[in-house]
Amino acid sequence: MGAFPPETELLEDLNGAGVAVQSAGIGPVEALLGLEAMTTEFAPDEVLFLGSCGQYQGSDPVSYISGGFYTFLEPASLLGRSRMVPGMRKYSAPSPGEFGRLCMEQEDFVPAIINTTMSLSLESHALSLSLLEQAIEGLEAGTSAAAHLTQWKRWQASENRPVMENLEVFGMARFCEIHKIGFTSLMAVTNLVGPEGSASWAENFRPMGRALQEKVRPLLEKWKG
Repeated sequence: MGAFPPETELLEDLNGAGVAVQSAGIGPVEALLGLEAMTTEFAPDEVLFLGSCGQYQGSDPVSYISGGFYTFLEPASLLGRSRMVPGMRKYSAPSPGEFGRLCMEQEDFVPAIINTTMSLSLESHALSLSLLEQAIEGLEAGTSAAAHLTQWKRWQASENRPVMENLEVFGMARFCEIHKIGFTSLMAVTNLVGPEGSASWAENFRPMGRALQEKVRPLLEKWKG
């Protein structure tokens, strides 16, 4: 699935024989509704989301990433400019399916954390892994989420995982986690988050989206075969 056709159109000829290529919708609400409709129609074992994202400051730039952990945090709330309700679920760690694991094993895709926001950030933010961890632990204090927090901490290890911003993926990841559907996301990093982000996205999303699909296509053909 992609948010809209340019993110998946080069793979549409592979529809059939256990594969469905669909557009989910743009933004957190439409994407989740699109995913729900797709799961009702096809009852998939796993979902692969292809999309684009912006990279927050705080780590070395990368071009293509695989999502391994998903958060739902507004940067303004981390900076004390707004408040998110403590009881809201703010992270998700769905398990990838068979095809998703094959994709994530490829060196082309750097493991990353993907943060979903309700709107595009127009300020430059340095949302590091450690800052997100502190935010999640603080927001989730007193809840029964210890297992997920333990998994989150494993991500720190010795690497500085890049953190991305995307408008669709958190709700989809959480939906698949709840319903035990394998979920993986692969994304082109089209811009840095900040005031020039939208212009860079507009310039890069089509060529980088094509390149992403070209990376996935032989893997999908192999998996189908």
